[in-house]
Amino acid sequence: MKLAQITDCHLFAETQTLGYADINPYLSLQLMLDVVSAHKPDFLLITGDLSGDASEQSYLHFKTLLEQANLNCGYAIVPGNHDCLTALENQFDESQLWTSSPHVYGEWVIHYVNTHYQQALGLIDASDLADLVEDIKQYPDYSHLIATHHHPIPTESWMDTHEWLNREQFTKAIEALPQVVGVVYGHIHMDVVHQRGQVSYLGCPSTCWQWAATPEFSASQQAAGFRIIELAAKGKIRTQVYRIE
Repeated sequence: MKLAQITDCHLFAETQTLGYADINPYLSLQLMLDVVSAHKPDFLLITGDLSGDASEQSYLHFKTLLEQANLNCGYAIVPGNHDCLTALENQFDESQLWTSSPHVYGEWVIHYVNTHYQQALGLIDASDLADLVEDIKQYPDYSHLIATHHHPIPTESWMDTHEWLNREQFTKAIEALPQVVGVVYGHIHMDVVHQRGQVSYLGCPSTCWQWAATPEFSASQQAAGFRIIELAAKGKIRTQVYRIE
């Protein structure tokens, strides 16, 4: 199964608005989705911050661009810190949101985790974490992938001030479950591949501007990107990041 992951689109109500590095997030996402479509993914993971201003119009723009890209596949959304949960629930079907978790595909199970909390900070509710662990245990013979927004491992950069407050509880819980082989996330606008035990932690570039892994706030000159993830037999993951100018 081939997944495409996009994240941190930061669309505004006004499609001509520029963001960091004078990038237009609407035009950048439009170009990105055309490239994603050419990869013919079986499913699209959208890991938060679809909107940059939490406006209803920004989500309508997102839906329009998805339709224009002709991806011909399903998708699931987890919310980011910039997203408005009410607007997401108003604009998308429940089957397309994190609330539909988990999804079973062949010998894989994909879980969607909501870390939306306060301002830029993330947190997983204790009951949601307990439900996640229980959902994983319900499929002991499957391989499990988790999609979320906030970064579960530190970046050793300024982005760690926008942290996932109880991330260590999350990582401790999932690393104790041998069926979990991957966590994909956004928020940091960076390509990260980190292995801890059997779990691969995969951070994804943004579809617009990129952050630099520096001690002080800084944008990177790297191009916008997305991640392709192939879920193979016996819990094997093959993945690659693609960038566009």
